[in-house]
Amino acid sequence: LQQGRGKYRNLYIHGVANCGKSFILSLLKLIYKTFCNPATGTFAWVGAEEAEIIILNDICPLLRILLSVILS
Repeated sequence: LQQGRGKYRNLYIHGVANCGKSFILSLLKLIYKTFCNPATGTFAWVGAEEAEIIILNDICPLLRILLSVILS
């Protein structure tokens, strides 16, 4: 996080419901200039180039299943 966004600098927050994931994300939003929730459409990523970190709040279902198997 100190080096900002870049290739191979990914953070995945995983946990059961009510374990504090949203709390951690809210702190990151306070500390860093973030870009959240890209919409669908032509101009969905406008502003992302100015962000220090980009927060994607959902991943594809297949990747979610694979990660839950790997992490369990």
